[in-house]
Amino acid sequence: SLPRATPQHSFGMASHQLMTMLVGEGAKIDVHGCKTVDMASSFGKALLEFTFIVFACITLLLGINAAKSKAAGKVLFPATFVTGISAIAYFSMASGGGWVIAPDCRQLFIAHYVDWIITTP
Repeated sequence: SLPRATPQHSFGMASHQLMTMLVGEGAKIDVHGCKTVDMASSFGKALLEFTFIVFACITLLLGINAAKSKAAGKVLFPATFVTGISAIAYFSMASGGGWVIAPDCRQLFIAHYVDWIITTP
């Protein structure tokens, strides 16, 4: 775990100071009073990349099979949509986006929640 700074609320800071970010573990940021942010580990990033590849392959296979017959398409096209949206969400997270800084100074992936809002009936 990374060292944490005591939160200090200075709302008078200029907006460019609020989002000063350096790429890498424990990015240096001053949002929510955080001096460092717990970022995803290299294993976590690799897992996001792997999951994106799995969802992308499943989406491709479902789309191919859905196009083969009209009856199968009624079931498989919605499934293709759901897995495609999930693949996009995981791609955004794996490529460094889809997250915000949580008040407890950690990286919070919100792309999951956006995915769920779109794909969950």
